[in-house]
Amino acid sequence: VKVASHLQARSLERRLHELTLINQDLKASRERLIKTERLSAIGEVAASVAHEIRNPLTAIGGFARSVYGAMSATDKNRRKMEIILEETDRLEHMLSSLLEFTRPAVPRFSALDLNALVLQTVHFMGTEIDPNLIHVHYQLDPNVPRAWADSQQIRQVMLNIVRNAVQEMPQSGLLTLT
Repeated sequence: VKVASHLQARSLERRLHELTLINQDLKASRERLIKTERLSAIGEVAASVAHEIRNPLTAIGGFARSVYGAMSATDKNRRKMEIILEETDRLEHMLSSLLEFTRPAVPRFSALDLNALVLQTVHFMGTEIDPNLIHVHYQLDPNVPRAWADSQQIRQVMLNIVRNAVQEMPQSGLLTLT
């Protein structure tokens, strides 16, 4: 009887130890879940704020580029305007990085008219492209088939490509979209 109750006590101790470990794992999992939910909420707020900031910042940058382009080389405020443009670009890059980090990774596919997407992108960037400095030339194929892609991701790629091209032509240039 003593041996049997000793074995039962050892078995119960072992089971209690196992349950304690399971309970600790559950607590740790719960804490990770709460932390993940908080980070997710912070990410959603950050993305929302970034979207709200991006539109006026894009307008500010576009108007600043327009004013800068109209300034004479001897204008005493030219350097100040260059600083505004540099800082606007820096903020735009920070927002882009933040949006890329917070954006859901799951693409939403649909049939896209790539020609329309190119035209919309350039139209959207109207304030960033000074028509007196940069001529935009289109070589779009009217028979191009629709692409099966995520419109937001493709639009972001187009924005980045066009924005980079425009930034590489500070004096003037030709932007050809094929």
